[in-house]
Amino acid sequence: CIRQASGLPWTAPHGLTFRQWIASGTPRRPTLGDLAYHLTTLFPPVRPRGHLELRMIDTQCADNWIVPVAVAAALLDDAAAQERALEAATELSEQAARSDISTWATAARDGVANPLFRKAAARCFEAALACLSRENTPKHTVAIVESFFEKYTSRGRMPADDIIDSYRRRVSGASR
Repeated sequence: CIRQASGLPWTAPHGLTFRQWIASGTPRRPTLGDLAYHLTTLFPPVRPRGHLELRMIDTQCADNWIVPVAVAAALLDDAAAQERALEAATELSEQAARSDISTWATAARDGVANPLFRKAAARCFEAALACLSRENTPKHTVAIVESFFEKYTSRGRMPADDIIDSYRRRVSGASR
């Protein structure tokens, strides 16, 4: 998005990446303000904003909002968990590079259904659960994280898969 000096109108040249805009300097050189604005248009599940904004918490069903909070807290707060998560991410990155896999596109399309991502996510969950079990974490919280891991991540599933499965059952039942 290229903002004009007046603020309006702005243009979004088709296919122009921020990197290309920096390299070309066309139609004008981007500023730090342009970069700051560009970063506000990105909506990954975790977004750095001077703090970590976990953008998926309010989309979880029932008590599952506890899962990203507990896992993130464990991986950020515990040195051993951090190390294991970093090892998992590094291994994933190296395997993806050897397989010529686009990690961003594959993660967006497949999530933990992809064996490489499932293995990395499982290692992160295991590191977080080890930390949560060592700390004074309420048993209810640990149980919710364990249940989520067993029901979804370890099986290469996501909660959305339950919704899709339910829809498919209804559609196949209605067609009979």
